[in-house]
Amino acid sequence: MTRRRHKVVRLSASLRGMHRRAHCTLELWKESSAAGAEVLRAAITHAPADLPDGLYTIVLGGETLVAQRQRGAWLFTLLPHGIQLGEWPRAA
Repeated sequence: MTRRRHKVVRLSASLRGMHRRAHCTLELWKESSAAGAEVLRAAITHAPADLPDGLYTIVLGGETLVAQRQRGAWLFTLLPHGIQLGEWPRAA
């Protein structure tokens, strides 16, 4: 299935978890399939490489996202229902 990636929104964010706090960049984008289905995707970038594996939270605009670091890779389950990319503040 072919997916089309929309504009990426980059936000400065703070990770909290595993007795640590760290700054990172949260990247958000929509992907559209040929059938018209849209999915909101997210990625954590620019986080310190020495963060231990485990659960972390990211708070943005009153919403809390949960991410897990596993073997050095970041995993998300689902973003909160109702988040629209146009509602997020612009990255600095």
